[in-house]
Amino acid sequence: IAAVPGMSELIAEAGGEALTTVVIDLDTGAAATEVTPETLESALADASNWTELAPADDIAGIGNRPNYAQIYLLREGERVTMAILPVSGTGYGGRIQALLALSGDMNTVAGIAITEQAETPGLGARIEEAPWQASFAGKQLFDDTGAVRFAVARGQAGSDYEVDGITGATRTSNAITSMIRFWAGPNGYGPLIEAIQRGDF
Repeated sequence: IAAVPGMSELIAEAGGEALTTVVIDLDTGAAATEVTPETLESALADASNWTELAPADDIAGIGNRPNYAQIYLLREGERVTMAILPVSGTGYGGRIQALLALSGDMNTVAGIAITEQAETPGLGARIEEAPWQASFAGKQLFDDTGAVRFAVARGQAGSDYEVDGITGATRTSNAITSMIRFWAGPNGYGPLIEAIQRGDF
């Protein structure tokens, strides 16, 4: 994970003592009891370990969601100072995969790293550019009611929930919005986010 551009710097800045790898059960938000980082790949080769998403729930356009995900937690003593969460969605040109880093409050975005994309060069592919990714730091996912508010703006960001849009790449921008909203929500990492906020980790 530290080899992903931008992530090693984020981990260093967060200052935690140890980065741990945990497989979580996405339905419950708890650490998985049956699946480990070593057995995750074989577990996900089994179709029964995937959940088909209803079209209304599938805002990220992924069709089905794994029941287990490998995440990374940075701790300082007993406190989680950062969580790094793999996220995916469907963009204009195909699958987009990224690592989303959240500060210990599980609401403030620490950073993002796009790890796979097939968007249009010079347009949507600009999601790989470091300055655009850097603009995520400090943005908020949720409002005071707990609703997911994060968005890629159409144009300039106008609130703490928005990052600047990419000119000429509306569909890619919308895909990033939908991807992050899905994974922050109840069918993604919502239960995990609540568990960390409660102090379960």
